[in-house]
Amino acid sequence: MKKAGRVWLVLFTLLVATSLSSLNLGVADPEQARIYIYDPETQTSTSSVAPGETFTVEVKVAGVAQLWDWQFYLSWNGSVLEFVRMAEGPFLNSSGVYTSFFVPQHPPPGYGENTIAMIDALYGVGSSGAPSGGGVLGTVTFRVKASGATSLTLFKTKLEQYDPFTPKPIVHTLEHGYFAYPLPKVSVEPVEIIDPGLQAPSTFNINITVDSVDNLYNWTLWVSWTPTVLELDSVAEGSFLKDEGTTSFAAPQIDQAAGTLFVANTLTGEPLGGVNGTGVLAALTFRVETRGISPINIYDVKLFDNDGESILLALSDGFFSNVVRNVAVTSVQVSSTSVVKGQSVTVTVVVENLGDMTETFFVTVYYGDTAVYEETVSGLAPGDSDIITFTWDTKDVPDGSYVIKAVASNVPSESNASDNQKTAASNFTVTGNQSGIPLMMIIGIVGGIAVVAVVGGLFFLRRRSRG
Repeated sequence: MKKAGRVWLVLFTLLVATSLSSLNLGVADPEQARIYIYDPETQTSTSSVAPGETFTVEVKVAGVAQLWDWQFYLSWNGSVLEFVRMAEGPFLNSSGVYTSFFVPQHPPPGYGENTIAMIDALYGVGSSGAPSGGGVLGTVTFRVKASGATSLTLFKTKLEQYDPFTPKPIVHTLEHGYFAYPLPKVSVEPVEIIDPGLQAPSTFNINITVDSVDNLYNWTLWVSWTPTVLELDSVAEGSFLKDEGTTSFAAPQIDQAAGTLFVANTLTGEPLGGVNGTGVLAALTFRVETRGISPINIYDVKLFDNDGESILLALSDGFFSNVVRNVAVTSVQVSSTSVVKGQSVTVTVVVENLGDMTETFFVTVYYGDTAVYEETVSGLAPGDSDIITFTWDTKDVPDGSYVIKAVASNVPSESNASDNQKTAASNFTVTGNQSGIPLMMIIGIVGGIAVVAVVGGLFFLRRRSRG
């Protein structure tokens, strides 16, 4: 009875607290409290997985002081996601010392299958036991039903501080979640520009593109590059948004010394719907300053729909190189072209760095398709060569005629991979003893026969001399 009474007391307290919350009474924490799935500060949100797979959303809180109870409702598009389960998170009772009253609801009264609610409270604890800071309030696991996109919308949220008489509502903000499959992607295209012929002051163009996005209304992004190698010459608005309506393309913020660009674009006016599909967000022209390599990275990219909700996305960066990177095998020699199985031979391989950068790579020697030796060539400077020599015992090599070749592994952005392997001038032949009797045994037998013949001859001559 005592336990039942305590439960009813908690439920009554929650009911009273909810009523007081509706009166919009609240206290603000020095750090603005928030409940969130998507975190704009860390650019994280829910994972994108394929139909039939599951994923788990963490609903988190931050910036609270002496949290005594909380509540949130969460809704989604039921044609894309299916509810699997929900669970209480560790934050409210992080010490594990107290008892929490957790009420999961699916669906909550008055709502359909595509909504859940969680209510949680501590009891038997004063303000000293109520947690502050941030952590996970609860988790929700979904199964993906079909390709598509959906917001994970938080509403009817509540955070309250402990008070011996009436819990005090905590003013807070919300950051919703988002799921999409296939995941929209923002990319640098082309992904690679590798051309030793692009020397100063040549220019080249790249596009920042978006693929498979739904309801895009505005976007912001940053681009970075190596300023000693490339200079950003110009930035132009892409066609993706402006082909569908009036846009506002902010003046690009270029910091050539740092090698960064900030650029933003948004639809304006009517209609207020977003744009679907694939297209170009921005077009960039770079000027080459010197020989070198430079990543072209996009980061801190934010896509928003016409409701201001953030769109989960993937990123694909770019790469520029106008240096020559080329390692080559220039010679393969074998000390003998024909051996009896079990004999050893010496193999000598010469490799050379024909490019502009110091390189480290592997060299593998084969007979036919079988690898017999591998060595790492480390720190080979441009224009230098290295000699690899090893002794090869042929005892395990089947009889036959083989091509001996040496292969150098490709270095990144190699300009000419055709010279990475070379074969010996002649085939290499391995033979066993045709009779199947080992050579030393044959020598022994022949020697024995010779000894017998000599002894027999001497014996015959001695008998004749006596006669």
